This record gives sequence, C-alpha cells and structure tokens, in this order.
Amino acid sequence: FLGAGWSWNERSGETTFVWGTGKISELRFFLSTARDLDLEIRCFPFSYPGAPTQVIRPTLNDTTLDSITLAQKTDSYRIHIPASALVHGMNRLLFEYAYSRTSETSDGGDKRSLAVGWDWIRFHLDPPPAEPAITATETGISMPFGTGIDFHFMASGRDRLVIDQIEGPDLTDSGIEITLLADGSGEIELLDLRSSQRNLAIDLPTGAQRAVRLSMRAASRDGGPDPILLRGARIETALSGSETFVDVPDSDARQLEPNRPNVLVYVVDTMRADHLGLYGYSRNVSPEIDEFGSQAYVFDQAMAQTSWTKPAVASIFTGLGTTAHGVNHREHRLPSRLLTMAELFSDASYRTVAFTTNAYFSTDSGLRQGFDEFTLQPARADRVHQQIFEWLDREDREDPFLLYVHTIDPHAPYDPPESFRREFAAEVEDPDAGSFEHIRGLAFGEIPRTPQTDQSLIRLYDAEIAYADRQFGLLLDDLRRRGLYDEMLILFVSDHGEGFYEHGIQGHGWDLYRESTQVPMILKLPGKSSGHRVQAMAQQIDLLPTLLDLAGMEVPDVVQGRSLVPLLAREPTSEAEPIEVFSYLDYEGRKGMSVIYGQWKLIEPLSSSFAPSRELYDRLEDPDEQIDLSAQYPILAGYLASLVRQQLLELEQLPEVESMEFDDQTRQQLKALGYFE
Repeated sequence: FLGAGWSWNERSGETTFVWGTGKISELRFFLSTARDLDLEIRCFPFSYPGAPTQVIRPTLNDTTLDSITLAQKTDSYRIHIPASALVHGMNRLLFEYAYSRTSETSDGGDKRSLAVGWDWIRFHLDPPPAEPAITATETGISMPFGTGIDFHFMASGRDRLVIDQIEGPDLTDSGIEITLLADGSGEIELLDLRSSQRNLAIDLPTGAQRAVRLSMRAASRDGGPDPILLRGARIETALSGSETFVDVPDSDARQLEPNRPNVLVYVVDTMRADHLGLYGYSRNVSPEIDEFGSQAYVFDQAMAQTSWTKPAVASIFTGLGTTAHGVNHREHRLPSRLLTMAELFSDASYRTVAFTTNAYFSTDSGLRQGFDEFTLQPARADRVHQQIFEWLDREDREDPFLLYVHTIDPHAPYDPPESFRREFAAEVEDPDAGSFEHIRGLAFGEIPRTPQTDQSLIRLYDAEIAYADRQFGLLLDDLRRRGLYDEMLILFVSDHGEGFYEHGIQGHGWDLYRESTQVPMILKLPGKSSGHRVQAMAQQIDLLPTLLDLAGMEVPDVVQGRSLVPLLAREPTSEAEPIEVFSYLDYEGRKGMSVIYGQWKLIEPLSSSFAPSRELYDRLEDPDEQIDLSAQYPILAGYLASLVRQQLLELEQLPEVESMEFDDQTRQQLKALGYFE
C-alpha cells in the first residue's frame, strides 16, 4: 500500500510510527465499490527550532482534498472524501507536505529528509459495514466483496489456475478480478469476470521458472452483501502427478554395510566456515581440520538453524528446526517429549557419552537427556580431551559408543594461549584487545573503532581457531594410536559462526547473515580415505538422520531433516531442485527468520529491534550479502516471505515450552561467555 515517500517502521515508547519523507508520500488502496468515505489520520510534524507550521495537502486520483494543518503534537484529523473522487479498483492518494527537513538539524544526526511522523491512516464508512473476512475451509474459499487474496508461488512456466465452481450472487455486475505480476513485468489482467460463468481454467503466462504473485479480488459495483465462494481453487502444473528421478552416482556411503560404528560428533563453538583453509581462508590457521577434510566429505554450503548455541544444539540433537522444538530463549529447556540423538543411539545399545564446555548444557537444560555419562567443564580443549582420553582408557569396548564433544575456544573473549597469540596475532599490541570489556567498549563507542581494532579481533579469533585446530588434530592422533580412527564415523561441525562488523555487528546471536549461520560440516565415513566436496545445501537438522542412516538405524518420522547419504556421490554434487533452508532467531527481543531457496536468501525481520525491513540477497553474485535486492525483486521477496510465514505456523502449534532457572554457578559460567551482564 505504501509507495514512495515513506521511511521504515520506528518505535517511540510503546508506539510505532513511520516517517513521511521528502515532499510527497504516496498511498495506494483498492476499492470494490466507489462510495463516500472519511479519511482519518493520526500524525505529528517533524519539529526543529524555527520550524514553520506543517500543512498536508492531500490529492486523490487528481482530485484535491481539504488541507490539514497539523498541531505541534501527535493528534488525529478527519476529512471527507466524496465518492466522485474515488474509482472502482486501485486508488492513488498523495500527501504533499509544506516542508521537509533533514534531521541533521536535530541531535540525532539523521540524514533523511523528514516531514511528518504517521501513527496510523484509517478509512471510515457511514454507517460502518461489517468487517469482511476471508475464510478457507474444505468447502472452499469464501471472499466477501471488497476483499482479495494475494498468492505467491514459484511458477514452472506451464501453470494454470483452476476453479471447479464459483458460487454466489448474480455475477452480471459483480465477480472476480484476477491479475498476475512478476518481477520486471507489468501487471497482467487475466480475468474481469462479470458473467454467469461458474467454473474456470486459465493458462498463466508466467514464462520461465520464477516467483509470481497471483491476485484475486471479489469486486462489486453495487457492494452486494453476499460473498463469492470458490470451490476447488488451485494451481496446476504440467508436471503434476509425475515423478522426476535424479540419477545419483554410486557413493561410498551406499556401498557401506551398516556395522554399528563408533560415532564421534565434534562441535566447535562459534567457528565460521570461511575462516578455515578448506573453505578458502588465506591464513594457515586450520591445517589439522584441512587434512581431516581431505579424507572426508566436505559440505560447501552447510547452514546453522540459528546464530547462537542453545537452539542450534537442540536442532542438532533432535533433527527439528527451531520453530519445531521451540527452544529459543535462554531460559527454555528441551522438552522431555522430544527424542534426542543420545536417546536414539542409547535405544540401539550404544554407550552415549558427552564432554562439553558450554554452560548452556546445565543440568536443567534438557540437553543432557539420553546420555549415560555427561561432563560439563568450562575449560580449554586440551583439558576436555584429557578427560576423553581417561574415559577411553576405561571404556570396555563391548558396545559401540556415541561420543559428543563440544569445545568452545573460538568463542569470545578472544584470549588464545600465548604461543598461538605470538604466531597468529603478534601485531595486536593492546593486551586488553579481545576481552569482553574491550568488545563492549567498541560496540558502545567508548573505544574508537578503527580498521586496526577490527583486524585485532579477527587475528585473535584466528589464533583461537588455530589452537582449536591443533587440539582437534591431537585428539585424532590419539584415536589413531588406539586403532579407533579408521573405522569410526566422525562428524565435525560448528553450532554457529561469528560476525566482525561485516553488517555493523560483532559477535553472534544478533542477526542471520552468512558470517553467523554458515558453518563447517565435515563427515568421515568408516574406512574412507579420500575426500569429496558436496555442493548441495546441508543444514544442522540433517545431521541426526544422516548419522542414524549410516549406523543402520531407522529415522523417526517426526525428524524434519533429511539424510545426506544420497548426496555423498563420487563427484561434486548439487541438487536439481533447491530445498528451503530456514534459520530463526528469537533472542533478547531480536526476532527474525531467514530462508534460503536456491541462489536466493531472504532475511525477514519479525521485530523492530532485529532489522528495519526485509532484505533479499543473490548468494551467487553476492555471497557476502552486501547488496539488498528486495526493492528490485519484490515478487520474489514476497514469495520467500510467504515461505517464512508458513514456517512460523509451527510456533503457533507448539505446546508451551518448558522453562528453567539458572543456578548461581551456571549464571557465572554464562556471564564469562558474555551472555549475562
């Protein structure tokens, strides 16, 4: 509805508002019937010392309406709009301002040219009609006159709209208007149905595969009260009812006979993929991981389900997305009704053991369920590995084991061991660099940010990765010495990445950009000795079904991820059909969701503190996600946003998520990681 001349949604106390910017703001609205209306607005003028009186001059479809003189405070105003100024269909209302002024004149330093802050805009009928409501049931779609439906879908190029039966009043002067719109094309009118026709089949001129928006409006010149009922409304494609099979070469995984291998799941907290050599990083900080990857499957596009630890690990453990398991707040606990990786392996007579360093694995977190032994010790990787060596020394080896390891060294604060600091961060002279006090000082402007301070954080982070890499190599060496490595199934992955001001933020848990959500994912099969790259999309919810598949176990129907075994082909592989990959964040008031579909990624804000507006990125042309294309491709963005809305329905169907209290020790451990002040 809002055209040019509007800024983004902002908050003032408990109220949200939008600035009208420049000289004119445009509003478009659809009417099924032209009739007298009242326009009511609530707004306030942009004010500065010496500002003149703000006057709004509305123009509707080239008809000048009464001017509105604004008071110097938020107030409501109402003017009459005669039916003669309105048209059946789309109407264009312009608000012209007496002045607009850059807010550099205020203390905010804002560069926009501001005119009026708008709280709301409303239209009134006298007498007011009953509120029209579209309903959809098994019977069909009921559309009262004056309502409409916008449906976004990915067209195949051979689609048609079919409606089995249209029921309603006499359609001679009433009916359905149907239009089609795609990015880069004008709106195509498919039908202005005002006849006795009672069914419909229209070929849709969608062209090649692309996102389109199909709009259906119930229109009436006399405003009839009865709705139109559409039975059997659907989009059909020429491919409907057929199955397409993709020829996948034989893979090492498919030739394996499930032999209940020992399984190691090794998670390094806060390790972004593009800071490892096998993902293209120029600094030699990960020789051990790189060598491990040369003997395994490396997933080039592996995505986290969120950008912080607790919900990410819950997804790894359950194979469920964050909107399905619901563990999205610090105080949430994993419900006991959900089956975890440890429980499923335990049911298959595996010994299940975990060693972790992140305090989110506290006793009440629910993340421990299913483990026979569980050790939480905030410490560096070398001490964690020493505990693993001691456990292996006393392990009886009669049953296979699932060993889950979660180290945390790359997580802030960035304080690498001195030898690694000298080798990888010798240029960092400030001894406080990388501490939480230093990071917060940069974030809040208490310490000036410079290219040097940014590089200092990155170099210290790299030194932490180099240390984690060395310790991982030593663990693998010990497994080789014990004769366990060759026949072991090993998964190396991270829970999330870390940002370094690529999008104005340092750290994680703030956003869903690539630096926070693309993680390393490396899978070594028992007996495998040569490496392969897998280009197809993979995500954390795929890990549980993949491990179960490789261990010869059934995957529960409730699991949302898919086994990656079919993708483990001998040649670099990608998928013929893209999959939808969702990441969701709901942390300390910041709420948003992203969806990746093929080369495209949409980031949809769900709270004002997350982002001002949706963003669309071309992952092929702009892998660093710097050029927002949402304005250039609004239909594609709308289609992806509809996928987000559909995914969010899972949250509405969830039972109430269980909560927990942090004891003093856990709170102190989380405070050491920066999660509490």
